[in-house]
Amino acid sequence: DHHMNDNISEVRPSADSPSLEIQAGQTGLVRILAGSGEYACTGNDPQIADVQLAEQTISVRGLASGSTSFAVEDTRTGQSVSVDVTVSPVP
Repeated sequence: DHHMNDNISEVRPSADSPSLEIQAGQTGLVRILAGSGEYACTGNDPQIADVQLAEQTISVRGLASGSTSFAVEDTRTGQSVSVDVTVSPVP
């Protein structure tokens, strides 16, 4: 019984590098806790994970085992934080 709450990572644009660990086929969430409300996500490896930004929540769906990272940038202030993503194979 997997709770979705296990896969929520929270970031602030000025925070230390957060990380998200998910299994292939699972979706993890990253919540942006502070900032202007205007964000962009860049740099993700599309072979490993699919990153979708919706307002203050980023959903990260694991596609293949491996690791990648993406930057969450506050497009108004220019602050950004890197999020490390590790996708583990389905057991």
